[in-house]
Amino acid sequence: MVARFDSILHKVNIGTPANGTLEVYANGVEVKDGEALLQGTLLTINATPTDKKHMMVKSVKVNGALVNTGSYTLAQAATIEASFEEKPAATHGERKQFGTW
Repeated sequence: MVARFDSILHKVNIGTPANGTLEVYANGVEVKDGEALLQGTLLTINATPTDKKHMMVKSVKVNGALVNTGSYTLAQAATIEASFEEKPAATHGERKQFGTW
C-alpha cells in the first residue's frame, strides 16, 4: 500500500492600511496579496506607520483576531490587516508657552 499526501495550500490576503504599510514575509521572501502558501508556513508580519513620529500601530489582525507577536503560522486561508493611530500627545517635560511646565 502506498499513501499519498497532497500539499495543502492556503490563500493569503494582505490588506492595504491607511496611514502605513503592511508587509508579510515567508522564509525571508515577501508574500504578495492573494498568494497561496503551504499550510504550516511561518509568516512574519511587519506593520509600519507612514509618519513614525506622530503615528503608531494600533492593531495587527489575522482573520479578525489580534496578533501580538509579529508572526503567524498559516493554518487556514488568512486575511491580514493592520491599523494605525496617532501617538498620544507628550505632555511630560515639554515646555509650554510663557515658560511654565
